[in-house]
Parts: sequence; C-alpha cells; structure tokens
Amino acid sequence: MINNMLLSNTQKHSPRRKVFVSYHHAQDQKYANEFRTFYGWNDTFLDRSLPDEIDSYDNDYIMSQIRQKHLKESTVTVVLIGRNTWSRKWVDWEIFSSLRPYSGRTVNGLLGILLPEYTKLPPRLEANYNVKNGYQVGYAILLNWADIAPPPMWRLMPNSSLMKLSIERKKSKLTEYIEHAYNNRTKTYLINNTEQRFKNNKPIFPIPLFKQS
Repeated sequence: MINNMLLSNTQKHSPRRKVFVSYHHAQDQKYANEFRTFYGWNDTFLDRSLPDEIDSYDNDYIMSQIRQKHLKESTVTVVLIGRNTWSRKWVDWEIFSSLRPYSGRTVNGLLGILLPEYTKLPPRLEANYNVKNGYQVGYAILLNWADIAPPPMWRLMPNSSLMKLSIERKKSKLTEYIEHAYNNRTKTYLINNTEQRFKNNKPIFPIPLFKQS
C-alpha cells in the first residue's frame, strides 16, 4: 500500500480531464468497469479509454488505434495495477506511448492505482516513480484503490446524505490525484522512457509453497 503524500499543486475547483485507463483486461475488467461507471456517473473525468481489447493480432494496427483514437484525445493515463499488470505487453506499450509526444500531442500525466491484488509495479511506471522525504516527487504518482473505490450501495441510495458525503470525498481524492498527474506534464525532465518496449507478455512464475517444519 502507498502512504506517501503529494506535494500540493492542485486547484480547489479542477476541470474534468480526459483520461485513458490502462489495465489487464483479462483479470481486472471488473475494476475498470466500476471505476469508469462510478466516476463517469459523477462527472469526475472524461473517459477516453478502450471499452475492451482490440480484436486483432496486428501489433502495429493495435498501437495505431490506441494512439489515434484514445491516447491522442487524453491528457492523463490511469493504470489500474493488479496482480499481474506488471507482466502485460500492452500495458507497457500504453505507458510507453503515454510518455512519448507524437503527432502534435504532448505527453500524458501518469497515475497508478493499486488494486487489492496488487503485487508489484509495471517496470516502466516504477522507473518514473520516486519518493523523497515521504512525498511522491517522480513523474508518476500512486494512489490506493481503497481511497477511491466506489462506495457500496451507491447505486441504490445515491441521494442519501451519508452517501453524498462519501461520494464527494472519493471524487475529491481522485480529482486531486488526476490534477497532480496532469500538472506533472510540465516536468518532462522527470520522465524515464528509455527501456525497450516489451516484445511479449512477461512469464509469470507460480509462488513456491514452502512446507512448515
């Protein structure tokens, strides 16, 4: 879990930013659905991410679709980080493209959200994450899912006073972090995007079981 704070640089009333959500589609689709549904419903951001994986085996075609139809129209990339997100080729490529200007667009801000099953960071995101004196000072910033997870029962009683308070608290927290990531776009000197892109998904080795003596 991440407990490091942000150096405050956000405005009290931030505009909605255009967000691209990167995640492991096979394992973390439910979190992506919750995230986009809840925060789309309360107008926290404008969703520019893929509704599902692109059905193609042509890497160049997939990358062009992501760049031209999704990343090009976004300013912040949110990475939902679960158990095996670190191993996924397309997550690595999406982060790579987010940190690289092309076709008249600038770079995206980078925000990682640690899901409950999180094990480790995607290498390219980790290369851009840094903490100093308890503050997140790298280009990428991190946030815990628990801090912004949609409140239980929000669909059933969205107008109750307690639910409104909880919703506003969650929205304010995510907005703060999105805005911080957006403002980091002026700090391109912090970006580390020199590693080669993944050629394939990284192998996932099972965790060995040790017998108790």
